[in-house]
Amino acid sequence: MKKLKENYKSFLINLLVIFLLIFTSTAKAEKEWVLASSSNHWQARSMFGATLFTNNVWLTGGSSNFDGVNDEWKSENGVDWTLVTDDAPWGYRFAHQTVVFKDELWLYGGKTGEWVELPQKDIWKSQNGVDWIWLNNNAPWLRRDNHGCIVYSNKVWILGGGCATNDLDLSTIITNDVWSSTDGLNWKSETSAAQWAPRTEFSALTFNGKMWVIGGFIHFYEKPDVRFSDVWSSSDGTNWTLVTDNAPWGKRSSGEVVVYENKMFLLGGYTDSESWKNDVWTSQDGSNWTLETAAAPWHPRAGHRCLVKDDTIWLMGGYNNGKYGNGVWIYGDKPNINVSGNGNIITNGSQNPNLTDGTFFGSAMTYGHSVTQTFLIEATGKIPLSSDISISNSSAFSILSGKNLVTAPNSSSIFSIVFSPETAGTTTGTVHVLNNSSNSPNFSFLISGEGILSPPPIIKITGNDDFGEVDISDDAVTNFFTIENSGGDLLEINNFFISNSTAFSFIDTTIFPVPPDTSTVFEIAFNPENVGFSTGIVYILNNSTNAANYFFSVIGEGVPEPAFIWIIGLLLIKFGVAARKL
Repeated sequence: MKKLKENYKSFLINLLVIFLLIFTSTAKAEKEWVLASSSNHWQARSMFGATLFTNNVWLTGGSSNFDGVNDEWKSENGVDWTLVTDDAPWGYRFAHQTVVFKDELWLYGGKTGEWVELPQKDIWKSQNGVDWIWLNNNAPWLRRDNHGCIVYSNKVWILGGGCATNDLDLSTIITNDVWSSTDGLNWKSETSAAQWAPRTEFSALTFNGKMWVIGGFIHFYEKPDVRFSDVWSSSDGTNWTLVTDNAPWGKRSSGEVVVYENKMFLLGGYTDSESWKNDVWTSQDGSNWTLETAAAPWHPRAGHRCLVKDDTIWLMGGYNNGKYGNGVWIYGDKPNINVSGNGNIITNGSQNPNLTDGTFFGSAMTYGHSVTQTFLIEATGKIPLSSDISISNSSAFSILSGKNLVTAPNSSSIFSIVFSPETAGTTTGTVHVLNNSSNSPNFSFLISGEGILSPPPIIKITGNDDFGEVDISDDAVTNFFTIENSGGDLLEINNFFISNSTAFSFIDTTIFPVPPDTSTVFEIAFNPENVGFSTGIVYILNNSTNAANYFFSVIGEGVPEPAFIWIIGLLLIKFGVAARKL
């Protein structure tokens, strides 16, 4: 019996362990990509510098429309970007490298201006990212671009790239040399020819206590380019080990590799099959790779930049078949959402509109009047919250602002809804906030408002109804009339015409409705064909309560041409006859 109890106890403990394992595996946070920013910041570009510095992501230079740019931008959350300078002293620059070393931002090499210009070997540094110091242009390594640059073992390392052999020769050689520096300025050659083949546009990084070189390509002017699918590692920069020469992601260049959650992530690039990619691969050892997705939500690209910040991956910019991008995508745990009104939390699925949280809008008259409420969306987590807001079941409610929102992590955004009732009585609608949160991706709540019947429209027309005397040989004379609506509802003009006289006509073909406490103007023309008085009756049929069949008279007199014109005409005829007799 005692043994049976012990076995039962052991069974319960094992069952509890299994339950905990299942729970912890299923409770793992769900991750996704979100578009943090796609416009209203830096211009589209590729091959720029991207570095995490002072808790901000810093962008430097880049290639835009095949020309270099020399601006600097920074962002703490990927949604909001600040222009640091549009004229950095290192000039137009792309295919360069930037790193943070000894708490300073460093820039090495790259190309200036156009593609045909020589690469550089200058060195710049900044303590704050704003004020740059030019250190020298005499580094012992060759001028180069699209090289690797990493910080490892308290040193800065320069690896490979496309190089110019001298200051005048525009031809480029591809190298596989490795250099290191303990101060960022003075350099030691670790090897002039590493075991990996010369290459450019490859990934260089540190992972698991080693330096890594991944992929890349060699450009030949007279024969096809050669791309690589190999992975190399080294602990000293001199001796390199081939980890694999046939990675499953294929031969590619310009693929970005970052370290995230103890794995290497390879993102996008350009392959030997001449295609841009938007796949994502991961590896824990550089030899075995897992395809996480063959088609991430961001467009296929190369020349983009990736880095890791606050447990998230940032992917920025890039190039695809003649088109440059400036989108910023961030990957990480899904955020959480809270929605509030008047400072009070609104629960998901709330069906109880009230004044406390602003979900009950109060009352508004049925026309020309409205009530607006503003609501707050709060995002908590590591990646931005993307929201698409809509209203169903009522045309009386509409989104005034904030229909599509991207909210930075641990911040808030607002959206406003306006209530403009068309009929009297209680009106309800449902607000839908579709978003990428983990807690409430289909957030919704009920709103309501009370429509009060507006006072009816009241019509009044003013203007000069006497057109006076008009020469029957002259152009028409016009008078202006004003329709005023002093009521509380829309004044609609159903029809308008003039009877009893063809001498009067409307200039306007349409008289538009008149909102409460406003007015509109119309014109009537008097164009008599006969001498004498003409009288017409103007009808303005409308929906007012005081004069639905509004009418008034207009009068005018047609007069003959002045007598002196006839006398001059007779004289001209007389003189013409006399002249012929002579």
